[in-house]
Amino acid sequence: MVGSGDVELGVSRDNDKANAGMGMRYNVEINTPESQSLITSRMQLGSDSGRSLIATAAHEYQYENSFVDSELNHSIRLFSPRFSWKTYANNRFEFKNEVDEDTGSVDTDYSNAEESWSITTGPTFKYEQGRWFHTQLTTEISKEYSHQTYTDETLVDVKVGKSTSKVSELILNYNYLCRKRDDELIDDFCRNQVSLAFNSTKSNFGYSLEYGTSRDEDTRTDIYSISNYMNLNSTSVFSLSVYQLIDRIGLADELTTLKDESTISTRQGRLAKYLYNWGRTQLEINARRIKVESELATTISDDAAIYYDFRLSSWLCSACRLSSAYEYSKFDNDNEQNILSIGLKKSNSKSMSSEISFRRTERVDQDILWSINFLISYRSKATRLADR
Repeated sequence: MVGSGDVELGVSRDNDKANAGMGMRYNVEINTPESQSLITSRMQLGSDSGRSLIATAAHEYQYENSFVDSELNHSIRLFSPRFSWKTYANNRFEFKNEVDEDTGSVDTDYSNAEESWSITTGPTFKYEQGRWFHTQLTTEISKEYSHQTYTDETLVDVKVGKSTSKVSELILNYNYLCRKRDDELIDDFCRNQVSLAFNSTKSNFGYSLEYGTSRDEDTRTDIYSISNYMNLNSTSVFSLSVYQLIDRIGLADELTTLKDESTISTRQGRLAKYLYNWGRTQLEINARRIKVESELATTISDDAAIYYDFRLSSWLCSACRLSSAYEYSKFDNDNEQNILSIGLKKSNSKSMSSEISFRRTERVDQDILWSINFLISYRSKATRLADR
């Protein structure tokens, strides 16, 4: 049994408001020849003195959501190495946020918390014949409580792969999902999804192609995914992907994101990314467009970002990194946001670091927000808690 954790303490000032926040996480790993377990506890608390809505929506350091969260991942091998039984459980208390419509200030009510939980369990069978053939069958049942609604879910997932060469393979995927809720306003559904994928991976170039169909009652939707990466040289990589899929197909994703009564939504995405890493310099450029169509509405969001990171070598700050970023996003069809930031991070020791940063946030039809932020992070070493 081994335990490790980390703690973050943040202080910021946005124009005329000062805020503080804290984040904590602790992991416990228990490994035996027959089973593996990971227990994770997380807590995040933000200031309840009133925060700017524009800042909390754009800046992670503001700790927009305050919560206490615990989860368990457990896997045990049964009578054969090919059979295992996996269990996932999650419990979350999230404190309510209230937004003042006149001032846009966000206040957290720590006396009002909403509980949600989920548990998923089921067997998995794996079979491999060298590196030329492999198959996996997973069956799971789930129970969830979220937004005062109980949900039961049954999942069957089948994957069959066959290598066509040393660097490529074909994979057949089949997924069956059936979900029932105790809310009469939300329809129950069962969905069948099948697809065929081809993957090829080489040292400097790789790509993946997948096409299939998803059927929900009388609704049929094409799903596809095209992605590739290319090593332009020894220091830079370019990747591109295009996809269409059925969104919120998993119960775990829905635990904290389900906000409406829609159960069918199609997500289309286009993503491009460039990475450069040489010596003390790191550069990342990315852009994407996401379109989500549901029974209620269609939304389109665009964003692009440039991140630059440079490791300093000055004797005044030999363990420091200078970072800067520009982030652009367009969402809800009309709203635009621009963020400029620059920061300095110092490794004070092997387990502690500190960071100071400045941000300028601009949104359409809202005031420009300036902020200064200071963050202290501590990461503990892995500690043996007990022996078998």
